Amino acid sequence: MLTVAAITIGPAGNDIWPMLAQAEIAIVRAARAGATLIVLPELFALPYFASDAPSVWRQACEPLGGPVSHWAGDLARCLGLHIIFGMAISEKEGMPVNAAVLATPHGGLRVIAEKRRLPPRAPGDAFGEADHFRPGQGAPHVLTVDGINVVAMVCYDRRFPQTWQEAVSLGADLVVVLVAGPAPQDAPGAYEAELSQYSRVNALFVAAAARCGVEYGLGWSVRHDGSSLTMDCDGAIRDFAEPDAGAFALICITANALAHARGLRSERLEPSPISLHFPERKIL
Repeated sequence: MLTVAAITIGPAGNDIWPMLAQAEIAIVRAARAGATLIVLPELFALPYFASDAPSVWRQACEPLGGPVSHWAGDLARCLGLHIIFGMAISEKEGMPVNAAVLATPHGGLRVIAEKRRLPPRAPGDAFGEADHFRPGQGAPHVLTVDGINVVAMVCYDRRFPQTWQEAVSLGADLVVVLVAGPAPQDAPGAYEAELSQYSRVNALFVAAAARCGVEYGLGWSVRHDGSSLTMDCDGAIRDFAEPDAGAFALICITANALAHARGLRSERLEPSPISLHFPERKIL
């Protein structure tokens, strides 16, 4: 059995430490509620700065082992949890990458997914994610927690069917989605419907962690809805967090539920026998 908490965080500012404190309080609360796997949003400790000049935010990116990942590693070890969180990782050469990072109960740190598809600039914006980050490379890593296989996606990657099909091919039972939030141009309910469809079609459990509140920069602002949620393998919403900082949505995946989901996926992956029937023809 595995209990997962998808935590809502925000709004972020120029200082990472208030966000780390906010996240830590929520993680402790989720752990007391029984969670052993924690999911935090995309770039949770920083504002969603895609529309700002890259030169302003490049110094905010940090290497693996920097302040944010060091904090997560210490907290995971202290509480005996797995924590998956989003951060902007700087590299020795080239552009940073928008990634999902895992902190283990033993204090280990590793990148388990990179954001491979970067969304286009929003209308009227001078910059977009592709001006700040390189596209991610390689398939996501599979994490096994309490016998359940977990694959992470970072925000925009969730919109593409092949990303979910890849997760199934890797043996995923649970997909965790680190998001900034529903796009402002999305119709009401589109975000939930999108996740529900991919969950149902692929018989996957889902835990999505989103940001909340309004973030401000020089000449720009961005609003996050805080739509953190969890879903059963049939696409039904199991839990939905209030759009408040520190709120979380839980899901408990039992052995029976896991066996049911794996059975559904096995049936759908088996090729259906094709029966060809040709009508008899009389030879004249």
